[in-house]
Amino acid sequence: MRLALLVVLLLPLQGLRAQVSELGITGGVTYYIGDINPYKHYPARTKPMGGLLFRYNFGSRYALRAQALYGTLEG
Repeated sequence: MRLALLVVLLLPLQGLRAQVSELGITGGVTYYIGDINPYKHYPARTKPMGGLLFRYNFGSRYALRAQALYGTLEG
């Protein structure tokens, strides 16, 4: 009985390990304020944006990340 309970408790730990790769999505809004538009804010001109990302972890210290974002600006 104890052995069966131990196996049942330790079995979920088999799936725990460090992630080697990650895949994700991102979203938000675009807005420009800079040299062309330094002072005025136009919140009505915000546009949606989105993106994908992928990260591969080579070890505990090194990783490679690729990210693609898409959005538009209006002004």
